[in-house]
Parts: sequence; C-alpha cells; structure tokens
Amino acid sequence: MQTCRLSIVVIATLLLALFTLSLQPALAQTSDNTELPPATIVNDEGGPTVITGTAGSANFAFMPDLWPNPSIVLLDMTNVLSGRPEVFVPKDGQILGLLTESLFPGPGQFRLNLPFTPTGATLDVDNDGEEDAGVQIFALQVASNLFNDSYLEQLEQATGLGTYLTDVATGALTQGTFLVYAPDAEQGFPAAIGADGLWFTEDDPTVALPAGYTVATLTPDGMVTFDRSAEGVMNTIERAEVASPDFSDQGILESFNSLIDVLAKRYAWTDLRGLDWEQIRQAYLPEVEAADAKDDMPAYFVLLQCAGYFDSGCACIGCRRGEL
Repeated sequence: MQTCRLSIVVIATLLLALFTLSLQPALAQTSDNTELPPATIVNDEGGPTVITGTAGSANFAFMPDLWPNPSIVLLDMTNVLSGRPEVFVPKDGQILGLLTESLFPGPGQFRLNLPFTPTGATLDVDNDGEEDAGVQIFALQVASNLFNDSYLEQLEQATGLGTYLTDVATGALTQGTFLVYAPDAEQGFPAAIGADGLWFTEDDPTVALPAGYTVATLTPDGMVTFDRSAEGVMNTIERAEVASPDFSDQGILESFNSLIDVLAKRYAWTDLRGLDWEQIRQAYLPEVEAADAKDDMPAYFVLLQCAGYFDSGCACIGCRRGEL
C-alpha cells in the first residue's frame, strides 16, 4: 500500500515538473511581446494581400509625351531611411504592379498583388537597444520605364510620383505612406516622431507590429496610423507648390497680372537675369489691355510667346484644352 502511495506521489511530482517546464516558453514569449506596447490597428483584417491606389499630378508636365511606359513599383526604402538615397534599389527590393486605369487623362489607378514573403532588405527600427530581425519597408513609386524591362533601373528611380515627401532643403522625410512587413510579432516600428523632429531616429517612440503586412501612414503632425485592411490603399502625393499655376478660369487681363505675380515670387532666375517684373508688367500692359478688350486670346498668347521672359528651360506658357 505504501509503495502504491509512493508511486502516486512520484508521478504527481513529475507531472507538476513537466507542466511547469511547459509553461516557461509561453511565459518567456509573453514577456518578450510586452517589451513594446502593441500598435493600435485600424481595419484589422489580417493585413493586406493587395495594394491599390490612385496616381496623378497637378503639374502640366505630367503628360503622356514625358511619361512613356509608366511602371507601378513598391521600392525598398532601406537605403533612403539609412541616409543613402543615391543607392540603387535592386530587383529583389521591388514589387511590381499594374495600372488598372490609365494615368492620362487621369487620375490613374493601380493594383499590386503582394508576395507571401517579400525579399527586400530589413531595418531594425524599434529603438530597443538590441539587434532584432527588423522589418521591410516599401514606398510606392510611379515612374517611366525607359528601358522597357518592367523593373525600375537606377536612372528611372530618380524621378516619378511617390507616396512620401521630403524637405526640399534637408532631404529629411516629412510624411508618407509605407508598406511594412514584419516576419514575426516581435518587431517594432515608430508610433510617432521624436523630440528631434526627425523620423526614424533613436528618440522615436515605438510599438510592436503584428506579423505580416501593415500599411503605415506618417502624418504631417508627427503621428502614425496603422491599417491592416485586406486591401491596402497607397495614393501618390506631391507638395502643393508642384502644381502648375492655372489661370484658365480668368480673363486675359486678370490672368496676365496673376502670371506676373507668380513669376515675381517663384521664377528661379530673376536675380541672375536682372528681371524687374513690375517693369515688365507695365511694358506689356497696354497690349494686354487691348487684347482683353477684344477678348482676343490668340493675340494674347502670341504676345506672351514673343515676350521671351516667359519661356525658358525651367518655365513656359502653354494652352490646355483651348485655354491659357
């Protein structure tokens, strides 16, 4: 009888020990996950399997002749975020998409089917002081495929429409929408901009991302939103000053004065060429007023073309849909 009781005690002790050991990995896993607070997710549908969006520009140079054979590509952001924006992104760091609606007359619409596991480089951006697997970060780019080989080569990556903006003076990232891939639930990403006012620096507060894809939007006010809709959305953006001035809803005299006002403020070579825009305004005002009185748009257009001040390598006057 005593032998039987002893056996029961030994078995119970062994079972308790095994149960305790089985809990240890789970407890360790839970501890690791709580090192960073979890990201606040909107539209949590398990993460995107496809990216869609719209692309367009308010600049008059955005036209078919200057945008032959456009490609839709998600580009690895590792080099840009590491301070090496001049480094070419290889094919392994590109995810190709397709246009579902033409860019012209626009806005264009596109779609990218996401691979199960992307093959870009990784960045450890959780600021926890430890070396981690990191995340893959992609930005969308629409650019002309000059070499007609699907992927964007180095020259082609230098221009185009994108989903993020940088400061024109410093090159620092200011806002944007990115596709982030985490290989597991142990990786972090900035939740806001830090006190230094720069993205992806050591003082950024970070949160833990779920495994898989997440669309992260860095807002101009320094916050980040995380979206895991099954269909992620990434639209191209551009600075307000990129838009071409459009005076087509104005009369001849009003549009002339608006044009002079814009050139006096934004024309790059005013000082170099020694231009006095108020003097130019007064010199051509009588002819402009005469054209305005007759509503003679052809005469006004010829006047501007012959003036010479308004047409150079970096500025021009043009018509669109029959209007100036």
